[in-house]
Amino acid sequence: LMLTRDASSRVSMSERQFSRRFTDTFGLAPKRFSRLLRLTRVLDLYHRHWNWTAIAHECGFADQAHLIYDFRDLVNQAPEEFVAAAFAQGVRDVNYTLGSGTLSNTFIL
Repeated sequence: LMLTRDASSRVSMSERQFSRRFTDTFGLAPKRFSRLLRLTRVLDLYHRHWNWTAIAHECGFADQAHLIYDFRDLVNQAPEEFVAAAFAQGVRDVNYTLGSGTLSNTFIL
């Protein structure tokens, strides 16, 4: 794991010691942390209207299928399902906020 090797050498620790301390401090292993960061980048590019193939290439996945596999492995949903559900939840939150105030809206989900 290149991330652990580079980071551990920068702080003068063995890879194993670095990985253990990282996990104790942040609650997840360095590799999982790095995968989550990469998915954050995926979502950022998606919100900038990139297509999934371009996103996969930009984020270092072998192909779009690899991106989908990794995404599903981490969040139990394919990327398209995840963003649709996140959008729907956002609309529900807006509806609730607007419905409980003096404003109303016409979103129906």
